[in-house]
Amino acid sequence: MPLTDTASLGTTYNHTRFIATRRKMMQDWSDELDKLKLTG
Repeated sequence: MPLTDTASLGTTYNHTRFIATRRKMMQDWSDELDKLKLTG
């Protein structure tokens, strides 16, 4: 029997796998909100 939970390791891997894509998506969304804030 393994000492670690492979499911939780897989979940951790998936969180870090797409971090660059998520970062860009969140920055794009933030920029859109800033535009809305400036234009009213």
